[in-house]
Amino acid sequence: YVILKSLVLLLLCSSLYGFFGRMFGLPFVTASLPHSPQFVRALQIRDESTRRVTRVVDNRIAPFMVYLFCGLALFIPTSAGPKLLELIPKGVVYGILTFVGVAGVLPETGNQLSRRLLLLFSFPSEFPPNEPYTGVPMKTMHVYTFFQAGALIICWVITLASGFGSSQFWQYLGIFFPLWIVALIPIRKRVIPMFIREHELRSHLDTEDEQLADLSGLVF
Repeated sequence: YVILKSLVLLLLCSSLYGFFGRMFGLPFVTASLPHSPQFVRALQIRDESTRRVTRVVDNRIAPFMVYLFCGLALFIPTSAGPKLLELIPKGVVYGILTFVGVAGVLPETGNQLSRRLLLLFSFPSEFPPNEPYTGVPMKTMHVYTFFQAGALIICWVITLASGFGSSQFWQYLGIFFPLWIVALIPIRKRVIPMFIREHELRSHLDTEDEQLADLSGLVF
């Protein structure tokens, strides 16, 4: 209950800021920061036998210090005149954002979809025995992987649709991105169970939600 209350309060504050802040020209904010899970993963401790997270060393001080120094850089002047932040090359900023994005999808960072995509080109004898998604038949695991990869490709196509052509179809396709995200809910609840049994989804394939819940309990 405490975890849920904290998350709801965070989303409420972000929504209010985004609604009223835009009226005064302030930048739009989002609560889904891609580097936040990386902070937690970098500071977590796992049980070597079960590979489950047992403890998170710290997840508040490190992000706070990062944002504190970023904020101070806005006000620290230099001898040359411009502020310190203005002297940072844009290539450095783009490099950091690229690293954050790429590191979030690598198999080594715990991304289950990336790991299962690699298993498409691996022999069954090379499947990791301690991972829950290898506890189902190989065909079932690959079907679930194709569903997830297909949904991701559609998200990518919708996001980049404006660059595919000058017709109105491609120009307005991007507005359907939120609808596609919402459509993933009935796809998971109604369509995927037509191909994969529900108990296999809950106990073996949809384990990232369970890991997130466990991790949230350790974080909060």
